[in-house]
Amino acid sequence: MTMTVNENSEYADLQPSNEDASSSLVFETTHEYGTETDELTVLIVDAIASELNVSPAKFVSKINEAVNPDAMERILRPLPDGTKRNGQLTFFLHGFRISIHGDGTVRIFDTAA
Repeated sequence: MTMTVNENSEYADLQPSNEDASSSLVFETTHEYGTETDELTVLIVDAIASELNVSPAKFVSKINEAVNPDAMERILRPLPDGTKRNGQLTFFLHGFRISIHGDGTVRIFDTAA
């Protein structure tokens, strides 16, 4: 798992991008953080299942092996005053690279493409 979390925007441009041309973007959305910690996990699982045309149940347990959903939410959720975080979390699941940004952007790339 690769994790880039940088709360200091002065150094945000120095972080390497994991979104290179070697992967194909298959899903992108902006996630609105709510009160349910499983919302982001469900979004990711549903997107990958849809791309592979299989049941989401196939990935529910597998995502917990790739990333801790509660920690993911704590790292990326806006601060209590509503300020969006500047971090990024990237992990791999079943041939896909999932990149989640503090601003709510979720991108899923097919690494086999």
